[in-house]
Amino acid sequence: MQKHSISKVMLYCCLILASCLSLPVAFAAPKAPTEYDIKAAFLYNFIKFVDWPEEKIPADTNQPFILGIIGEDLFKDSINIIKGEKAKGRDIIIKYFKCEHKSEESNNQKHVLSSEQIEAFRKCHLLYICPSNEKQLPDIIKAVKGANVLTIGESKNFLEKGGIIQFVMEEDKVGFGANLKAAREQNLKLSSRLLKLARTIIKDLEETFNTQQKSIRYAYSQKQ
Repeated sequence: MQKHSISKVMLYCCLILASCLSLPVAFAAPKAPTEYDIKAAFLYNFIKFVDWPEEKIPADTNQPFILGIIGEDLFKDSINIIKGEKAKGRDIIIKYFKCEHKSEESNNQKHVLSSEQIEAFRKCHLLYICPSNEKQLPDIIKAVKGANVLTIGESKNFLEKGGIIQFVMEEDKVGFGANLKAAREQNLKLSSRLLKLARTIIKDLEETFNTQQKSIRYAYSQKQ
């Protein structure tokens, strides 16, 4: 059973590579992969091609990688692609968070995360912030600051708001962009092999502005 599972996740990884590089696929998947099948396989690859500092994942321990999913789970059964898998010789544990917020005051619309939520988020190695929690994104990004957490999402302007990896859909293909400034702030190193597949790479604030302008021009051109 485990052998079959590994072949499946590797198959989806091959499909990712073929999709990103626009290569023909010379084999058939068990089924046509869905958008979230591909995104789940991407998550697996992010673990393989991102380096965390020693204090986050000590080399002399069997500490597992923790993937946290915040908000309405869009992966559903697709996450089974990586459940029970190992990456870099370590188990992958998946945790789900509802991220229910509490107001400081009843008349105050600004919500704050509980100390328990912050502690749980900071223990994760990867944190996927679903679109359902887009409004809480600044709070979540702030909560994990300095905790060496790879933040991932698909909400609009996720990178510009301080996220590290953002999924994008272009011509019905799943791709991603990366914010290297945010990665450096979390003391994370993204492999050059991973960055070669990125559709967009932000290195500093000036590039963030340029990326926004390109997005506006692209959206405008699509309407013409």
